[in-house]
Amino acid sequence: MIRVMIVEDQKLVRSLLESYIQSEDGYQLAVSIPGAAEAPILCDTEDIDLVLMDVQTEHRENGLAAAKKIREAHPAIKIVVATSLIDTQVLARAKAVGADSLWYKDHGTEELISVVKRTLAGEKVFPDTA
Repeated sequence: MIRVMIVEDQKLVRSLLESYIQSEDGYQLAVSIPGAAEAPILCDTEDIDLVLMDVQTEHRENGLAAAKKIREAHPAIKIVVATSLIDTQVLARAKAVGADSLWYKDHGTEELISVVKRTLAGEKVFPDTA
């Protein structure tokens, strides 16, 4: 069972991401939170295999900074950065902090599940252009 943490401040988007994960066989929603600052702490106490991390979360918390902390403390956890910001700087920063993949929120559910599965299989999935 793949245990997933979702970090997303927008309630509707978080709810949709939760439903996507819960509808997939072999996946379990372990934690779903609105703020990035708590994510590295929860990775210390929860058994997490994959983090879906928004770039900017509740209280303007930086999801990329949280991803970096998670990567440093838990290198085995896979991190998929999710963003609606189509920006080459965000893409470059996601790679620089050690994210495994990046998914644009305006792309479909099928693409998200594909990115998650490919990431868990060890592939780095980043758009060629932002």
